[in-house]
Amino acid sequence: MHLPALCLSEVPRPIRARCQPRNEAGAIRDFLKWSRNAARLTAEDYQTTDRLLSQFEAFVDSQLAVLPGTLAGLRNEPNLEVFALNERMLAMSIDVAVADLPLQPFDQSILAAILIRARELWGSGEHDLCFCEMDADLWPQDRNGNARPPLEKLYREASVWVYKDFEMSKPVRPAGWPPLPPSQEFL
Repeated sequence: MHLPALCLSEVPRPIRARCQPRNEAGAIRDFLKWSRNAARLTAEDYQTTDRLLSQFEAFVDSQLAVLPGTLAGLRNEPNLEVFALNERMLAMSIDVAVADLPLQPFDQSILAAILIRARELWGSGEHDLCFCEMDADLWPQDRNGNARPPLEKLYREASVWVYKDFEMSKPVRPAGWPPLPPSQEFL
């Protein structure tokens, strides 16, 4: 597996924003207090649940505290190569930026990294090239499965199949993929 290092810079902010245990725990605690006051919950059940919520909060907080180290540790994982953008990728990100693709600057750089890396891997004998991407902005089809011609063409020319999940099951890759060796032309 190959991972653009640039992707690691995007990870901490959404994880920290989405993984705030106090939000969920606070809502549950409010319900617990209501349940206790309405005599629907015993004091013992209230204390047990409150203790469990505190443990949950402490666990999530401890994981968030080590997030930078966890991300840095990815560089040492077997079968995962975290790669920096090279000159060709940076040059292609400029081409992508001016190609009138509906992408934000970060996504332009990721797209350029994936397309160039695919050509590099193909040149070294790797021909089963896939890109797992949860960001719909980088999918070659829209959410309804309709082709987005500029992106679909770029991925096809790079012989990269794009999965919309990390189980690599959707969409199903057609038999005979890739159609041809990657084109050396870009945009």
